Amino acid sequence: MNESRGKDPATWDEVLLDVAEVYENYTLVSTNHLQEFISFNEPYIESVTGHYACAVSALLACGAYYNAVDYTDIAGDYMDIWDSTGTTVSSESGGITYGSTTIGNIGPGFVDFCAGKNVSVTQNTDYSPNYNFFTNCIDRGDIAVVHCGIISSDTGERAGHSMAAEGYATLRAYNSGNTVHTLMVFDGWRDTVRYLNFDFDSWTDISGTTFNG
Repeated sequence: MNESRGKDPATWDEVLLDVAEVYENYTLVSTNHLQEFISFNEPYIESVTGHYACAVSALLACGAYYNAVDYTDIAGDYMDIWDSTGTTVSSESGGITYGSTTIGNIGPGFVDFCAGKNVSVTQNTDYSPNYNFFTNCIDRGDIAVVHCGIISSDTGERAGHSMAAEGYATLRAYNSGNTVHTLMVFDGWRDTVRYLNFDFDSWTDISGTTFNG
């Protein structure tokens, strides 16, 4: 991919800060977040659906936020989002089917899923968003999805990931005094909030989808 040339290899742990690391190394400059943090970790999703796709997991959290998810049928809703977003099979391993979702399908597919639940939501997708694209969404009480790519240190190829953005925080490092703009995300893998470094200088690409419901 031409857009990937010149980017330094990275791992997701380089761009995602854990809560403990934030408390230990940073002071909080400003923040806002939704009143509840919603997550469905990967082992749980795989156990109930036999499937996993990061964008679908992010949208399941968004659906829960807008009361469009039936907690008695997580598997059914997950696969409905999978279908409505046109998610395709990327690989199969250990009995789990993994999927890939085109960014342009994520917002419209979620709107369609919500409509099927009689929930009215609109979406806006930006392929080169600034930080305020996400903070403005959070400030009005809505949820977003951030889509980003890195050059994987394991493969040397682009690795993409989508995560539900449920808050934001500007942090100042104790040791350097430098500020870091972060999004508070459900990373699709764990239960707990993590802080995505929006200022990371080796993204291959970063885009976003915000909702209004």
